[in-house]
Amino acid sequence: RTGEQLRTWQAHDNFVVLSLSPAGTHLAACAIFGSAKEVLVFNIFTGEQVQAFEYSAAVRGIAYSPSGQFIATASCDKNVDLW
Repeated sequence: RTGEQLRTWQAHDNFVVLSLSPAGTHLAACAIFGSAKEVLVFNIFTGEQVQAFEYSAAVRGIAYSPSGQFIATASCDKNVDLW
């Protein structure tokens, strides 16, 4: 823990909502400004995108379950989805 930057991701224009998995192995990200309609999941260690969830409406919120097994998302179509 030196305070030095470990990794940078380029995926959305506006990362606003981020959720780190409980085990600290994956980072889920969504943009809440603009028209981004997806959640991207990255491996923390490799930086590789490992999954993407596509939506018909803009995603506004994201959270991992305490077990890390599920991701909950909220979107502008007033739905909450569990992945």
